[in-house]
Amino acid sequence: MSQKPSRPLPAGYMTIDEFAEEWERGQCDAETKKARSWIADTFYGDDGDTVRTIRLRKGMSQKQLSKKLSIDQCCVEMIEDGSRHVDVETRKKLVYALEIDGLSLDHAIERQVQIREQRKQ
Repeated sequence: MSQKPSRPLPAGYMTIDEFAEEWERGQCDAETKKARSWIADTFYGDDGDTVRTIRLRKGMSQKQLSKKLSIDQCCVEMIEDGSRHVDVETRKKLVYALEIDGLSLDHAIERQVQIREQRKQ
C-alpha cells in the first residue's frame, strides 16, 4: 500500500511508489531483466529452480508477478519463501505467468519448501 506524503510534493516530484511503478511500466528494459537474472544466479544459484529464481530469470519483479496472479505482493513473497500453501488456482496462474509446465512448478515449490526447512535447522 502506498502512503501519501505528509505534505504536498513540489512540482515535478513523485513518490517512491509512483517512481517504481513508472520505472516498471516504461523503463524496465533488457538491462533490468539481465540484472534480475544475474541476481538469481549470483545470490540464489545454489537454490536450484524455485519460484523466486524462475521469476528473476524471466526478468520479473514480485510486483509484476503479483499483478499477473491478481494477488498481493506479500503473497508472492510468502510463496517464494515457502511459507504459503499454493492452491490449485494460483498454481495455474503461476504456470501461465512464468511460462513453465505444471511439473516444473511443482518441483520449484517443493524445492523452496525444502530450503525453508533446511534454514530452520
